[in-house]
Amino acid sequence: MRWRAARAAAITAAGGQCQLCGQPLVPGALRNSPLETCVDHVVPLYLGGDPYAASNLRAVHRRCNGSRSRRVTPTNYTSRW
Repeated sequence: MRWRAARAAAITAAGGQCQLCGQPLVPGALRNSPLETCVDHVVPLYLGGDPYAASNLRAVHRRCNGSRSRRVTPTNYTSRW
């Protein structure tokens, strides 16, 4: 339940726009299609990102999330060490 609430909040906060490419999100996109709305962790979980923090979540297209892969940009991540 906690993930569903965090996911819904991230999608609402995005205002209908992909947070990576800036194009509109498609609410009715087919599951697993390139335009499906996904929620991306800005700082990946394997690097210690908080799975539920609003500041660590953003709504993106599946294709945009896939193209980002496991890369973390300096503006999105501050090292803990």
